[in-house]
Amino acid sequence: MEIVLSPLRILVPIFPERQPFGPLAVEDIAFSLFVATLICSSAGYFLTRSSPLLLVRLLHRLAPRLELRDEVWEEPLPGKEISLGHEAAEEGSSTEKRKLLRKRTGPELLFIVVHNGVVATLALLAWVFGAPSLALHAFCLEVSYEIFDSFSLGFQRMEPETLIHHLVSPICVLCSTQTDVDFRVLCQLCICIDLSGAILGMCKFLLRFSHLSASNIYKRLTMVYLVLRVILPVIDTVIIVWRELSVKGGFFSRMQLQTANTNPFSRTDWMQLYFWSMAVMNAFNAYFFLVVRARARLPAQASLSRLCAEGEVAKWRRRVKALHRQMAPSKKLEAQEAVSRAAGIAGGDTLQACLNEVAQKNHQMHDIISQRCAKAREATQQDARRAADENANEPVTSRLLMESHRPESEVFSLGQSVQELQGSGDTVGVADIRQRLSVLRSRAHAWGNA
Repeated sequence: MEIVLSPLRILVPIFPERQPFGPLAVEDIAFSLFVATLICSSAGYFLTRSSPLLLVRLLHRLAPRLELRDEVWEEPLPGKEISLGHEAAEEGSSTEKRKLLRKRTGPELLFIVVHNGVVATLALLAWVFGAPSLALHAFCLEVSYEIFDSFSLGFQRMEPETLIHHLVSPICVLCSTQTDVDFRVLCQLCICIDLSGAILGMCKFLLRFSHLSASNIYKRLTMVYLVLRVILPVIDTVIIVWRELSVKGGFFSRMQLQTANTNPFSRTDWMQLYFWSMAVMNAFNAYFFLVVRARARLPAQASLSRLCAEGEVAKWRRRVKALHRQMAPSKKLEAQEAVSRAAGIAGGDTLQACLNEVAQKNHQMHDIISQRCAKAREATQQDARRAADENANEPVTSRLLMESHRPESEVFSLGQSVQELQGSGDTVGVADIRQRLSVLRSRAHAWGNA
């Protein structure tokens, strides 16, 4: 009988003896939560921001036949989608900006798969080995992702449903640590939620970045949601509530509030808060199951049109990026001009005075250079005119005497003889020399006529 019931307890975790999970010490919970948050935040930052394409490459290596869209390689960072949304808004599409801001990137979706798979594995090991301490670490790792994802998304990309889930899920986990619920029931509930979360993250990734049929993906996701998010969690909730009410009284006595004294909720313990948080989570799971089922029932043409629309959006985003790269140099020039204008405005009168002084000095230097050039031209012209006049007034005999060496030597000797004879007082010799000079002049005229 025990052999037959053991496989069934995987689906319906009812055991004859209870292994209570709590209440646990606050110090143990705080330490485990701090370590889990540190590990999850470090791994999340590394896989989604520092090396965003690592998980995509790993998926491509594990499934080489899976054809991925180009967007998964071109848009690895969360901030890039925000900037593209801003550019789309400049084109006049404010609705598209809102959608782009709230979409997770491919590495973020794959990190959901990795994180939820690790949590589900730890919960399964805690169940198999009967280790409530390992279950605590698994549950705290689940809460740590809610903390990391809240800071990673921020208020710009945080959807209302995500915000409510990030608030209610940690309440469920932390309240369970203060209850005496069987930890194996909590492990089975954790396995269902995180395994379905990993499948959901992978389906979202395939819907956005693969060429697979959206209708088939939604149909398979509907079955996963129905089993892991609706049926099994409801069974676990019924088991927890039934055990609690059978041990500690009926429903109305558990929900009774004491209004005496100053503390009206003195009998409202952690179990009641755990009940309400589980009710909210089950309602959310049922709502999302209906949404997924409605999308699975859409005709294939609607799914195809949706994929075509996403393809068109991707094409427009690539065009916007190309235009942005082309306009980057002009934007840099505009920025430099703006800086120059700002510097001119900041300088004011001082900059204008400096410019005026430079211009005045330039004019002065130009005038000095012009005057010197005019004087040089005038001196050159005067030299040229003087040389021309000298050449025009020079006698022909002088030119001939300069060309002929012999007449010149005779004239020179005759000149010396005239000086000597005049000094001695010999008039006859002087007359003779003058006669000879006249002969030389006649010869010079004859040469000139020739």
